[in-house]
Amino acid sequence: MNRVLKKTLVYLGIAAVLITACFIFYMVDARKEIQEYCSQITEGMSVEDAKKMAGKQYLQFASPAPANADGVFTAHVRGFGYSAIYHCEVDHDGRSVIKARMR
Repeated sequence: MNRVLKKTLVYLGIAAVLITACFIFYMVDARKEIQEYCSQITEGMSVEDAKKMAGKQYLQFASPAPANADGVFTAHVRGFGYSAIYHCEVDHDGRSVIKARMR
C-alpha cells in the first residue's frame, strides 16, 4: 500500500473512534438526565408542574394514550433524537402524579 492510502485509513479509523465515543457519551448523558427527572417527580405533584419541569430540562412530556380502566393516564417523558430510547413513565389522573418510573 502506498503512504497516502495508509494515512487515509488511519485518519478514518481515528474519526470512527471519535464519533463512537461522542455517541456513547451522548447516550450516557441522556440517560442520566431522564433518571434525574424521574427521581424528582413525586406522588401528588401536579401534572402541570411535571410538564414545566420537563420543559426546563428540554424533555418531551407526551401523554398519547387514553386513560386505562382505572382512569390513569401514562405520560412518556423522553429526550430528543437518539436519547428517546430512554424514557420515564409518569402515571397521572389528569391533575396529579400517581407515580413515575424509568423504562
